[in-house]
Amino acid sequence: MHKNKRPAQPAREVTRYDFVRPADPIGAAPKAFQQRFAAEWRKVLAQHEVKADE
Repeated sequence: MHKNKRPAQPAREVTRYDFVRPADPIGAAPKAFQQRFAAEWRKVLAQHEVKADE
């Protein structure tokens, strides 16, 4: 048997895009999901504010 001499993945140049943040997954979601997510997020923030005030 011959050994495969090629690397598993060809070497790729590292660009600045390797370091930027990935796209916002919530922004890509359907509108209904975005609205529900925002509502749940506000509830959690309100709970945290109540705990901080005590």
